Amino acid sequence: MKRINKQTLINTAIWTMIIVGIGGLLFLSVQRKKNADVSGIVVDLQANENGKLIGEKEVISMVKKSVGFNPTQKSIRKINTRKLELVLSKDPRVKKAEVYFDSKDRLHIQIVPKEVIVRISDVTGKQYFLDEAGNQVPVYKGSAVRVPLANGFINAYKKDLTQSLTEHL
Repeated sequence: MKRINKQTLINTAIWTMIIVGIGGLLFLSVQRKKNADVSGIVVDLQANENGKLIGEKEVISMVKKSVGFNPTQKSIRKINTRKLELVLSKDPRVKKAEVYFDSKDRLHIQIVPKEVIVRISDVTGKQYFLDEAGNQVPVYKGSAVRVPLANGFINAYKKDLTQSLTEHL
């Protein structure tokens, strides 16, 4: 049988302790993060050159309504970021939403609003925006978007109209 060198044994013991120490620190940091409270909410709205379609207060209100409580008063564990992204993405003014926590336990919400190109006032008096894809975007109170206004004898919006027009071209 081969004799184990004393230096090899010491090196193995040191490396084992280092690996166990790193694993323990990783475990403790994950546990601390799961039990940490949300320290704040940061809303990042990508600016459109035409103005503001959705505001920071509206985003925070949607988040509070979605989770059912004020996020800054609860732990990170109680907030489902995927669900929040889905809720925010379903808003007709939002093109893309990303929700995540940073290293300082802040809830970050990044919103890319739709790019509206025209505001329509149809013959029934209903007003709405059209985005770059031809989809209808409702007008909300507080929307401050500078786009051309189209009015006159404009028929009511039909969702399938853009698809049928592209098929005929």
